[in-house]
Amino acid sequence: MTSLYARVMGDAFGHLPTALAHFHGGTGRWSGTAHLRQGSRLARGAARLAGYPDTSGPVPLVLTITADGDTETWQRAFDGHTVTTRQRQAGPEHIAETVGPSTLLMRPTVSGRALTMGVTGSRLGPLPLPPVLHGGGREEADGDSIHFDVTAHVTGIGLLIGYAGTLSPE
Repeated sequence: MTSLYARVMGDAFGHLPTALAHFHGGTGRWSGTAHLRQGSRLARGAARLAGYPDTSGPVPLVLTITADGDTETWQRAFDGHTVTTRQRQAGPEHIAETVGPSTLLMRPTVSGRALTMGVTGSRLGPLPLPPVLHGGGREEADGDSIHFDVTAHVTGIGLLIGYAGTLSPE
């Protein structure tokens, strides 16, 4: 079966470096370190509700990706604190990632030898939210490893959560 990212990205998926194509191949277990960045007290509380640890700095990270039909489950364990999201195709060229009652709409784009994921919208349950959430992610291959940088900012609050680091296949 073709992976979610290959379906959404079409021919552009073939332009990804091998390690990124493997990373977004639909299943796998990756481990490494993430350097967490925290926002205000209000932002930290919101991040806690999603399962992120209340800490800044480097923490061990294990990412397990499983595929179930047209959906992928991404389970991120930050030093034992688990954040589970479900990803699915959301129209042409977009991925919807759901955590709890909220959903982010993202557009994966190949940028040189990197993959960028810009947030293009968000929902709370079935309701579209005003464009107050900004951010996304960037991934680059380094041999078999992936360097990543993910940020989420909320207008009026600032940084919600950010994390950057390196993951390698297990």
